[in-house]
Amino acid sequence: MIPVLEIPEFVKSFIGDMNLSYHEKKHMSRYTTGLIVSQNKTITGMTENFTDGISSRAMNRFLVDGNWSESEVNKKRIEELQKHNETRWSIKGIGIIDDSLLEKTGKLIPFSGKFYDHCDNRFVHAINIVTLHYADKKVNYPIDNRVYEKKESSEEDSFRTKLEIAKQLIEESVKVHKMPVKTFIFDAWYMSRSLTDFIELLGRDWIASCKSNLLVKHCGEFVSLETFAGRMKEKNFMETKIDGKKYKIFTKTLFMKCLDKKVRIIISRNEEGGTVYLATNRGGSSSDIVAAYTLRWKIETFYKDAKEHLGLEDCQVRDPSGMRKHFSMVFLSHTLLKLGVVEGTLSKVCSTVGKSIKSILFSMLEKLVYETINKGEKINEVLKMLNPFK
Repeated sequence: MIPVLEIPEFVKSFIGDMNLSYHEKKHMSRYTTGLIVSQNKTITGMTENFTDGISSRAMNRFLVDGNWSESEVNKKRIEELQKHNETRWSIKGIGIIDDSLLEKTGKLIPFSGKFYDHCDNRFVHAINIVTLHYADKKVNYPIDNRVYEKKESSEEDSFRTKLEIAKQLIEESVKVHKMPVKTFIFDAWYMSRSLTDFIELLGRDWIASCKSNLLVKHCGEFVSLETFAGRMKEKNFMETKIDGKKYKIFTKTLFMKCLDKKVRIIISRNEEGGTVYLATNRGGSSSDIVAAYTLRWKIETFYKDAKEHLGLEDCQVRDPSGMRKHFSMVFLSHTLLKLGVVEGTLSKVCSTVGKSIKSILFSMLEKLVYETINKGEKINEVLKMLNPFK
């Protein structure tokens, strides 16, 4: 691994303006840089990547015992994103609610427990994190997160369901962060009367995917969405293109039993023959609603990038506050990479997290080679310096 000789400029620029002490700024700059460039993103692994002799104990104290507030860091992060045209949110954007499992091996890791992974159809030892994400056609980024704890693991009177967490995140995005989006999107797990009614009380719209066995009233009887779709003739479907892909869409307002109200049902079929059932209270064209829902994939991309490139799963601290602060540092690292592109520190071709990190690593290697040669040393000396970081 390439040693870190100095903190990237886009990291120093953002953290330097924060209301933190000198040492807090110093450690936060190192922690976020470590998350971005280190191969081993544990505290020990990241500190070994720096050449200035920082200790893992000092980094651990910053995370576990630091007086800085992750909510204040998050607020500053979101405010900074709104200062740039390229990252500013829009009324045409959407809010996405979803959760993800962060697999752990240590049984003493805070918030960890036994959860069922629906993607792999197995039980895993993990932390379950719920996230609200912003997305539009040009940009996407996380807004905030909360950790879900099972009732038997949470402290007395502190248990909240994932639906209650989702409500809190949505309400804070509207009332605290003033996020202007009019529509919130979520998958079939979050599809419930409780959440849809709550969003409507906030004066917002919602779009949710539905399981095929949900009941709607058609021709005087309750039938599943799958049965209802089977009753529709092919000529009832409208053909349209969304982002270059062909879809066949049908829409009708029906009474949905689980919501105890009439909602707009949209049946969407793609070129591969897959069918998606959507429910919404939103007006407008059905193709616009399907197009909005396709943006839900952005949060999946974020989780993938955060796990593979930014160490979302890698923190091993055994302190609840430290674990929450680690999550805030991962969110901040993700945002810093976007700001690096916006401010010109990183090339505009750095369209993904992976490409941005490769660009930073190349710059670090380039600087290392130049500094070594300028000192009159030979290239073999560079290779010797790199050996401990392989």
